[in-house]
Amino acid sequence: MNIAHASADSLQQNGILYSGVSNLRRGYQVGMPSLSQRYMVIITTRGEGTLISSNGEKYLLDGGSIIVHPPGLSYTFYVEDDCWDIIWFYIEKSTVYMEGFANKVSYWHDLYQFPEMTAAMEGYLHEHERMHSKNALYTEVAAKNYAELINITLKRILERNSIKRKDNLRETVDSIWIAVRQDISREWQVPELAQQAGMSQSTFQRYMRKVFNCSPKQMLLNIRMEEAKHLLLSSSYPLRTIAERLNYSNEFAFSYAFKRRHSISPRQFRNKHQSILGHQ
Repeated sequence: MNIAHASADSLQQNGILYSGVSNLRRGYQVGMPSLSQRYMVIITTRGEGTLISSNGEKYLLDGGSIIVHPPGLSYTFYVEDDCWDIIWFYIEKSTVYMEGFANKVSYWHDLYQFPEMTAAMEGYLHEHERMHSKNALYTEVAAKNYAELINITLKRILERNSIKRKDNLRETVDSIWIAVRQDISREWQVPELAQQAGMSQSTFQRYMRKVFNCSPKQMLLNIRMEEAKHLLLSSSYPLRTIAERLNYSNEFAFSYAFKRRHSISPRQFRNKHQSILGHQ
């Protein structure tokens, strides 16, 4: 991602030095053998990777995980699964983003902000690819808007950890949605999820709306749609196979749900966006 471009001014002003979206495959490994002088933030959107820090700790980075590695430590990370899809940032030490972070590794899960970050990053990269088109002026405005959205979403993600607001109930609910994401082909039912959370169905409904601004059914749909986009972009599976993996009765039911959410059919989405990640 070209942080040096004028469309990314808001990112530069907030101390982001480098950023990108990477789709890594098994066997990939990279490290910082000398002591890093900047923060590294990795948001895992799919698959698994491992980071080994010079503090002696080893961290498994799976879907929804976020790790902030501080200056003053070296590290190595590698792909643990067949694939590891990440959004990453290198950020200066003295920046508003990193206020509240000590000089130690911070690691947590947040399933609810990273889809917004993924959309913002993909949007910026898509507009940046079009910079030399005849509508370059409008494209640069769109890219600037996406860059600002990246700023806002990154700040929200980091603030959620630094202010330490997660209680035991929230951690329980988070673990439930992690389980759903890992087994999305299963026919999950709201009463079952409420029972796992230790709540009545009505209490669970109210809690979800208060904390996540959506119902349990909407959260299930959000997770299915994110997985749908991933499969459309990263595989050549036919629609019927994707429908089965997402627990839709057939490809027509899946296509209807996808188009209702995104105002574009799955096939059109694949044709339009698959090339974006291929240019990163």
